[in-house]
Amino acid sequence: MSFCRALRFALALLLLGLLPGSLCAKTIRHYDQNGRSTGYTEIDSRGNARHYDQNGRYTGRSETSSDGTVRYYDRNGRSTGRATTSPDGTVRYYDRNGRSTGRATTSSDGTVRYYDQNGRSTGRTNGTLSPAQAGNPARR
Repeated sequence: MSFCRALRFALALLLLGLLPGSLCAKTIRHYDQNGRSTGYTEIDSRGNARHYDQNGRYTGRSETSSDGTVRYYDRNGRSTGRATTSPDGTVRYYDRNGRSTGRATTSSDGTVRYYDQNGRSTGRTNGTLSPAQAGNPARR
């Protein structure tokens, strides 16, 4: 094997070793209250997510801390808010100033339903992850 070929092979193995989170990503699709797609979220094995709109454009990311708090960032890396999960499983969302923007509940079949700060339904996801991990399509 030539040196160049061996180097390419080693680089390919190195890249595969660096990508396990993206290779194991789970995709969650988001829908509005009328059933129309509003985008999707790809979640890696560490619970961190990248969010996309219905046209596949990157809209931001979220990171899950060890205490379960999820922090959201826009496409430029600026903080847009956070989510916390209560003991009963309800997730509450807050904007960057700490004001409530809504909540989410998960049914027994894994469907997550989102509500605005006034309790009106704003959409759902078809995923089986916690609402905090699934992202916050209510704010898109």
